[in-house]
Amino acid sequence: MYRKLSVRKKAIAICFASVMLLTVAAYFFVYVPSWGESDQPISAGGTSSEEQLIAEMISQVSEPEIYQSVNALQNFGTRVYGYSGNTNAATYLYERLSQIPGLNVEFQGGAYRNIIATLPGLDTTSSSIFIVGAHYDSKCSTDPNNAPGATDNAGGAAIVLELARIMSQYRFNHTMMFALWNDEEAGAVGSNNYATFASQNHLNISLYFNYDSACYDPDNRYVLDIMSNTQSASIRDILTQHNTLYNISFSLTYNVHTCTSDHIPFWNFGYTAIMTHAETHGPAHTINDTIDEISTEYAKKNGQLGMSVLVRLAEILNIQVHDVEVNSVKPSKTVAAKGSSISISLKVRNSGSYLETFTVTTKANAQTLNQTEITLGNRTSTTFAFLWSTTSFALGSYAIASYASPVVNETDIIDNNCTGGNVTITITGDINGDFTVDIYDAILLSGTFNTIPGEPTWNPNVDLNSDNIVDIFDAITLATHFGTKA
Repeated sequence: MYRKLSVRKKAIAICFASVMLLTVAAYFFVYVPSWGESDQPISAGGTSSEEQLIAEMISQVSEPEIYQSVNALQNFGTRVYGYSGNTNAATYLYERLSQIPGLNVEFQGGAYRNIIATLPGLDTTSSSIFIVGAHYDSKCSTDPNNAPGATDNAGGAAIVLELARIMSQYRFNHTMMFALWNDEEAGAVGSNNYATFASQNHLNISLYFNYDSACYDPDNRYVLDIMSNTQSASIRDILTQHNTLYNISFSLTYNVHTCTSDHIPFWNFGYTAIMTHAETHGPAHTINDTIDEISTEYAKKNGQLGMSVLVRLAEILNIQVHDVEVNSVKPSKTVAAKGSSISISLKVRNSGSYLETFTVTTKANAQTLNQTEITLGNRTSTTFAFLWSTTSFALGSYAIASYASPVVNETDIIDNNCTGGNVTITITGDINGDFTVDIYDAILLSGTFNTIPGEPTWNPNVDLNSDNIVDIFDAITLATHFGTKA
């Protein structure tokens, strides 16, 4: 009797696998007071310590980081306000800024979905706010569904992201904000919404620095136009002096362009604002405004120049601290079969001022999975990964967490801890973690069949044999174990 039932069970499994595979095959077959008001000119040079810090900071501006951000934004296809690509880009930018430690990120302006990330100043008596911003929406005069907007203005948004990444690692007397505006192409609508709000609430915006058409230089001429008014003339002068002081070496022009970009609303409400602009508009507002048109070196220099001024005016503090942290812990799967191996990747950082050596311990519940000794220079990060063999672990749910051992004289230890969510160890073939291999798992497999990492529907839990593709072999594994329970 038992043998008959076993044969019948195997026959049912084989039949089910055949039906499921045919279904999948059929599916794929068919289917400060205002700086400009001061009577005293502002000197470009700071103390030697301050200049060293500024030089250190601007040296960190990365061309690959800028390129990757521009590439991600143009790949939304269009960022025209009101289109899904615009909404998706807003979510992407919000998440990018939210991943930077120390920033408070919010959507502003209701449906306009301006994104503002705030780095609070340490001087509690100061109400001064310094803002650097760029618009992230795009435009195409002939086809709004195809508006990649690489030079106008993914490059500007990428510079703001890069400044946020670097400046967040330091501390300033005054508050810094990193803003990404929406609907600029219809007349600076998003930034006007914020400037109106700022004026009505009497915000003390000491400087708004705008990036637009920030990276087009096809002939490597390195000509940069500074757009200013009478009130921001002193900022223009500092930019001119810093261009030489920090060997950025642009050929500067002044008010050649008269673009009505996001600095205009701030001017209209009496705030000090300034903008930099490439020598020409190039392919802006066309389907040809793609990533091959950008100059990452030009964008890097543009970011360095603006950051040098913002860092100085926001009053960087040369605080010597010991501070190590774990920024992220990411298991490769959240559901896995007992006996399989799960990759766990970590990002750790030394945010302090000294070379540090420390130990990072990763645990599943109370059980230690890995201990790694790390040595990092000041204000540097590293990523690493290890394999967790689940053979000796009982079925169940495990909370993954990592901890960086405090270094000598470290006081901020909250960020030494980081959680990576839960991982369920289950039986072979179970995809949804309910300890049963059934039709619900088959549905998940069918919906992700033939996908690989990076595709929208990719689900690593469905990749049962961990070969980075959901295919026939995963289907066979599921079919073989169909109907089993823990």
